[in-house]
Amino acid sequence: MLDLVSKVEPEYQDAVRRNIILAGGGSQIPNLASALEAALAEIGGGGVRAVDDPIYAGSNGSLAIAADAPESDWEKLPG
Repeated sequence: MLDLVSKVEPEYQDAVRRNIILAGGGSQIPNLASALEAALAEIGGGGVRAVDDPIYAGSNGSLAIAADAPESDWEKLPG
């Protein structure tokens, strides 16, 4: 995570560090968010939180995007 944050443009690093969001199965590891926040403390601090529904958050987001897609986008998909 620290490597990824270091690759963000310097003017955005503070905002990125304050808005780390965990999702997926790995986000259910006990104390992961607090361990990541402790690591962020070494580079100026930050905030880490897990999504409410870590297993389905990605698919729910994809469904929301798909539902908003215009019909013309669906016609571009290979048959």
